[in-house]
Amino acid sequence: ADARKAKGLGSKAFHARRDADAFKARSVEAMEALLRDKFARSTELRQRLLDETGGRRLRHGNDYNDGFWGLKDGKDPKTGRNELGLALERVRALAKDEAAFWVRWAEDRAPRALDARDAAFDAAWRREGDAKLQRLAPCEEVKAMLVGRHGGCGLQVDHASCSRFHAAFVNAAPADDDTCVVVDLGTQHGTFVHRKTLRKPFRLEPFVFYHVEKRDEVQFGASSKRFRIIADRRRQQRKAERLSSKMAAAPEDEAARTVRITSLAYEADESDVRHLFRHVEGIKVRIQYESEASKRHRGVAYALCPDRRAVTQALACDLEEVQGRRVRVKRADAED
Repeated sequence: ADARKAKGLGSKAFHARRDADAFKARSVEAMEALLRDKFARSTELRQRLLDETGGRRLRHGNDYNDGFWGLKDGKDPKTGRNELGLALERVRALAKDEAAFWVRWAEDRAPRALDARDAAFDAAWRREGDAKLQRLAPCEEVKAMLVGRHGGCGLQVDHASCSRFHAAFVNAAPADDDTCVVVDLGTQHGTFVHRKTLRKPFRLEPFVFYHVEKRDEVQFGASSKRFRIIADRRRQQRKAERLSSKMAAAPEDEAARTVRITSLAYEADESDVRHLFRHVEGIKVRIQYESEASKRHRGVAYALCPDRRAVTQALACDLEEVQGRRVRVKRADAED
């Protein structure tokens, strides 16, 4: 079908939907992703977009009365939304920063529900013939990791046969099993995957995404280094579990389980402080009185918690009010 027939089919499908506004927004996102893919696959086309249009406004004119993607009369900006022209402008702005462009293009393949804060890559490498892997610093809070000689790459490979932007790993494996996918960015010297079940490595086709299995090793260009990559989709959860395990294994000394409360109102007593920590089970409160007879204090109290978890709950009460005055709650062993 030509553009006019496609427009008619799309219009009928659109009017039958109940989520028209959300569908329009998603359509614009999809169109922008297609444009990124188009210009990613051709360095010449991407450079022409930058050189020949500069910073000028881009307008999509058409002769099939489309006021959503373009302008109905082709020139008057009041005759349409020009979503295609605006999408091209955003792609052009992104293309000015090569690293950002390639990351965004690669991230288009990552699951939409994946939060970048939970995504990370762990990398290790060895030279051909070596048995021991050497671990590298993790690349955290990213859905995609670039590989190349450019400083903006998460995994830098300083070899003459490696391109500035050579390849990309994407946290987009078919299953949540710590694997990922890899793509060659149209390089001259290629990207190779070494798999134990194969006699020789196979070269990736440019811009085709391949699933990297757990024990696969990836080679870039003629470099002798082979990299093994593990993707993580639950980074924050794993960190919390490790911290919880570490805290549980830590010695439960009394000083580490004591919090100090300051800026107490003079009329406040121990019952007020216990009410502040009413949600913390097993906590013991003690106000530092000048004398037991006068019950006067200097606005300082201490609370002994049963465990580290209770300490965390008590510290969450910092800056809450007791007798109309905000108090400070800090660890006692953190006193200056």
